[in-house]
Amino acid sequence: MSPFEDVPKRNKWAIILRKEDESADSTITNEITSFDFIEIHSKDFANDLKKFIWNYSKSTSVKTLKKMLYNIKIFLNLKHEYETIHKKVLLLRNNSEFSEDFMLFYRDTIIGEYGKSTNSTTAHMFSHVRIFLKYIQNKYNILQNIFLYLQLRNTVRDTIGGNPISKDDFNLIKKEFIKLKNSNNLDKLYFIIFNLCATTSLRLGSVVNLKRNCVLNVNENKSEGTIKYTSKTMQHKKAERTLTIDKIRLIEQAIELTSELEKNASNEEKKYIFITKIQKFNRGLEQFMVTRFPNKKINKVFTQILENCNIDKDKYTVNHLRHTYKDVIWKEGIKAGISTLVLEYMTDSSFKNDVLNYRARTDASRYAEMFSGVSISEVDIHGNIINDNEVDKLNPVEEGLGACKRIECIKFPSEDKIFRCLKCDSFVTCASRLPLFKRNIVNLKQKIENTINEEEQNFYISELKLNTAFYSELLELSEKVVKR
Repeated sequence: MSPFEDVPKRNKWAIILRKEDESADSTITNEITSFDFIEIHSKDFANDLKKFIWNYSKSTSVKTLKKMLYNIKIFLNLKHEYETIHKKVLLLRNNSEFSEDFMLFYRDTIIGEYGKSTNSTTAHMFSHVRIFLKYIQNKYNILQNIFLYLQLRNTVRDTIGGNPISKDDFNLIKKEFIKLKNSNNLDKLYFIIFNLCATTSLRLGSVVNLKRNCVLNVNENKSEGTIKYTSKTMQHKKAERTLTIDKIRLIEQAIELTSELEKNASNEEKKYIFITKIQKFNRGLEQFMVTRFPNKKINKVFTQILENCNIDKDKYTVNHLRHTYKDVIWKEGIKAGISTLVLEYMTDSSFKNDVLNYRARTDASRYAEMFSGVSISEVDIHGNIINDNEVDKLNPVEEGLGACKRIECIKFPSEDKIFRCLKCDSFVTCASRLPLFKRNIVNLKQKIENTINEEEQNFYISELKLNTAFYSELLELSEKVVKR
């Protein structure tokens, strides 16, 4: 298989590896490996996959290519299945061949079938599909956010604590929210959704699924009211929550704004507050239907707000509004000596998840984890941080990340060659090396993204954790120096 030769047109290939072939996998040498493209329903995608497999052959083994073919075929055939189911009703979409609706369908199907684990089949399937989509990205105008559906937050720790929006960014976003408030009825509903996410413990899903009878009572004397809603922390059962009177008024305003739409909604949809009119086509005829606010439309409006504020659209999501609310509650609550039981009620989350796994750590540690995408709570480092002048006098190691206190390496040559410096108690570094660790983290994240070999991924992830641990320590040291 050579990228310099023409791609075979036949739908069945037979690859024979010779013993003298340097790239041959010794476990399958002199055996025939078959590649079958017949089962792919779309001829265009079958040809794309042929070109991909043929050109990618020099980057990996035939054994891995066989797995990639199998996993990508599942992806393409699920796309065919999805389009068959939805061919009669075509919603308005962007010009990309792969819609977010389909990607969500694929993701849910695979996770439902194989589960969600760091070293699972699911992780490899998503990795193979991601590489294939990058190969055909320009041809099919595949948007960058499509790749988000192919991420598993396991090597990247998806903490409950999340990513609170910075004060400066939030002030800019808040100004855009006010513009929605003073606009048309649809924008006013978006404002109410964002407001409830940013100023209460309600998750986006809980807000969107609020029913028209959710307000149980209003106590004018105490300036508060009680609502019932669906709680994620209670296995999606009904829960009650006390909100300030201004939040109750917002909910009542939303009920009034959607009162006309309620009349044209189905019996199921008219139960809910946040409903909207969506355009669709049925056999070429334009029609409208009333449905609950789709999350993707809410996310699209929020993304536009970020762009209006000149904030990177990938920096925050709607969920980060709630993370910001929780961040303030925990920080101010613990500072004021409020019981953790009360804080749990206020944030609708657990002390164990929000504090022990996230809030109790330093801001430096939190930022380091957010930047690198890995958890360092269980990473132990044995090296030390010393003055810059002292490091400069020692033998440099790890491409300048630090130095060794010893004249000769006590571990080399030994079996423990992997990370022998970053794991060694003779390793020292200093504050001026912070940018180098940051650069290393960026490079390692790129390597993890690009490799499809499980052993290599595990190697890079372990190295990433060690680099992140040192990066966190140096960040914390820098913050202490600044505070002085």
